[in-house]
Amino acid sequence: MLQPTSLSGASGVYVKPNENEYWAPDESSQTANRLHIGYVLTDLLNNSLNDIAASKTSKTSKTSKTSKIENWDDLSSSDYTTILHNASEETFIHMVCRSLLHDQCLTKSDQLTNMFLSFESTDNPNIYTIPAKKEDPPIGLLLNLSVVDEPIMTMYIPGMPKVALSVTLTGDKPHCKLLRKYIDKVPDWVAQITAWRAWAKVNAPGEYRAEALSRVKAYIYNRACNRASALELELANLMLTSLPELPAGLEKLDVSGNQLCSLPVLPTGLEELYVRRNLLDSLPVLPAGLKKLDVSRNQLCSLPVLPAGLKHLNVGGNNLFRSTGLELPTGLEELDVRRNLLDSLPVLPAGLKHLYVCKNQLCSLPVLPASLEKLDVSRNRLCSLPVLPAGLVMLDVSNNQLSGLPALPAGLVTLDVRFNLMSSLPELPGYMRTLNVSNNQLIHLPVLPVRLKVLDVSNNQLTSLPDRLPSGLEMLNVCWNKLTSKPSRPPSRPPSRPPSRPNAWYFGCTINYEPQRPRSGENPSAEVSGYTP
Repeated sequence: MLQPTSLSGASGVYVKPNENEYWAPDESSQTANRLHIGYVLTDLLNNSLNDIAASKTSKTSKTSKTSKIENWDDLSSSDYTTILHNASEETFIHMVCRSLLHDQCLTKSDQLTNMFLSFESTDNPNIYTIPAKKEDPPIGLLLNLSVVDEPIMTMYIPGMPKVALSVTLTGDKPHCKLLRKYIDKVPDWVAQITAWRAWAKVNAPGEYRAEALSRVKAYIYNRACNRASALELELANLMLTSLPELPAGLEKLDVSGNQLCSLPVLPTGLEELYVRRNLLDSLPVLPAGLKKLDVSRNQLCSLPVLPAGLKHLNVGGNNLFRSTGLELPTGLEELDVRRNLLDSLPVLPAGLKHLYVCKNQLCSLPVLPASLEKLDVSRNRLCSLPVLPAGLVMLDVSNNQLSGLPALPAGLVTLDVRFNLMSSLPELPGYMRTLNVSNNQLIHLPVLPVRLKVLDVSNNQLTSLPDRLPSGLEMLNVCWNKLTSKPSRPPSRPPSRPPSRPNAWYFGCTINYEPQRPRSGENPSAEVSGYTP
């Protein structure tokens, strides 16, 4: 096979082709010279078409100075006709590509860079052809582009995954067939745009399908330009009730805040999927490479097989009522199943770091992974807890039926045990910053950590507090107890301002010592704020 030749006078960057990257020609074209042109369209439009711009200005003055075309969208039909008539073969080919993208796929303000084309050159310098495979079926979409009612372009689009473009001119202009590079690897984005356009025309009341179409166009444009944002598509909060086939190549898809009852087939390369706040009652097959999945606040009763590489799973706010048969990926790091109907949990992965299971119907917990850092099991029916992991930094067990706690990890920073049945507390870790033990049955408190900043002991049976409060304390709530003396002033905390009402003191931190009765009609088991500045 002959080596690629260069096109005399053509603008752009020439790239030596790899023969394996091209559509193999048939036997009759083996003697044809292969020509590969790689060019940046933006440079063509702004720097390399001065002769075309000169042909435009020659209508008013044949001697006018050559200028650049800055905005192709401002050209009229007559301008286009003049430019096409005076364009050289090389620039004409580039213009055809630009017209194709402009009129058939992208919006007026879009520009496409790094568009690669390959040509087969015959002995006739005015004819460029690429032989088609004999087995290719002669079916596809035929589109025409006209200027001043004169058809100058015919575009043929066969089915996926191949794209063939046919351009025909009258008069002395060449007959060209353009073949996109990597036709067996690049998805048929033109066909996808056509499907999305047809979908956008059927716009139900309240939906913003036109906006969705615009974002899909932007995705295709960014992907063609190899931009970093080219792998993300955001269609959130558009009130969409359905979706057509999703563009290929997606790695991140966000369709949250819509009214979707189902999802189309998901792209195989998808890594992040966000579908929260929809109406889904089932999920399609999930891509094998999926790492993040958020389907919270839907109507799911079960889950499909989860990808082995999944790291983050949020299925909160659904109707999951059993974990039987649910196998969590071994590499899962975050699991959120809050606000469901679960009465048990499956075996937890060894590397799990965050677990949120509040507002379920759990009576017990499985063995907790040693890697766990955050645990929220509030608003369940727990009467006891398993051994807590040594690395735990946040624990919320509020609104349960606990009468005691196991030994607390040394690094625990936040502990919330309000609305339980606790009469005593274990030894508190020295690194603790926030402690909420309100609405229990505590008679006394253990030694308070020196780093403690927030302490809520309201609605207990305390008759006294420790002699000295932690020096860094910023908020203390002691209302609804049986205290017989005022809290001691924290060391190095002089009064910051005079008291605003009886029984309230300010020692550089806010202390609520004034009893607050529940509001009329309030559920006794409901949370009580207790914070009064």
